[in-house]
Amino acid sequence: MIMDKVTVPTDRIEKEFTRYLDLGDNERIIFSGKFGSGKTTFLNNYFNARYEKYLTIKLYPVHYSVSL
Repeated sequence: MIMDKVTVPTDRIEKEFTRYLDLGDNERIIFSGKFGSGKTTFLNNYFNARYEKYLTIKLYPVHYSVSL
C-alpha cells in the first residue's frame, strides 16, 4: 500500500506563533501536543523559512531523568 504525504495548512497557526514570538517580554515557550501531532514538523518548517531572523538550537533529550 502506498501512502501519499498529507500536509495540513498551517498559515493561521504560523501567524499566531509569529505574533507570540514577537512579544517583547517572552522568556519561555512551552510547545506541547500528543505524540505524532506534527510539533517537530511545524517547528522545522517554521524556522527553516525564517532562518535569518532566529537562532534555532535543537535539543534532543536522550537518557534523561526527572525527579521531584
